[in-house]
Amino acid sequence: MSNNAPVPLRVLMEQIFGESNFRSEIIWQRTSSHNDPKNFGNITDHILYFAKSAIFTWNRQYVPFSKEYIEKWYRNVDDKGRRYMSSDLASPHPRPNLTYEYKGFRPPANGWKVSLEVMKKIDAEGRLIFPKQKNGIIRRKVYLEGSKGNPFKTSGLTSTLSILNRKKDSVIRLRNQKHF
Repeated sequence: MSNNAPVPLRVLMEQIFGESNFRSEIIWQRTSSHNDPKNFGNITDHILYFAKSAIFTWNRQYVPFSKEYIEKWYRNVDDKGRRYMSSDLASPHPRPNLTYEYKGFRPPANGWKVSLEVMKKIDAEGRLIFPKQKNGIIRRKVYLEGSKGNPFKTSGLTSTLSILNRKKDSVIRLRNQKHF
């Protein structure tokens, strides 16, 4: 849809599908910049994402990693030439049920992210990185070949932008809009 259509079309779609079935607005850059000296270049399309009901199937979409991202995060290479990143196995929140010692290594303060069974499985696959010191924290190898890419995300523009109605020279505000 064009840049002028998102708000009126969203109102219409909410009447058809219901406000609670709105999921997201995707602003897709379809081309590089245009040389328009009197206006911002129109380079995007807007996609309004609605579901028919609260029960729906979501298939997560991924964007391939850039070369720079791979070089920064997957900088380790194993003996088979496979790139991997070192990933933290410490739980961000207290997990008493996941607080156990493994091969003489004490658990992190909040426990591990994985159960003992999963830890053994990762170890059997050769994907654990053991620290040189016994007071260090065990880490996990995450291989590039097994990664799907970065999850596709919207930028949240739907809730943060005011859209100018050019005909009336006024601003149309969306529900729950936050202003800069």
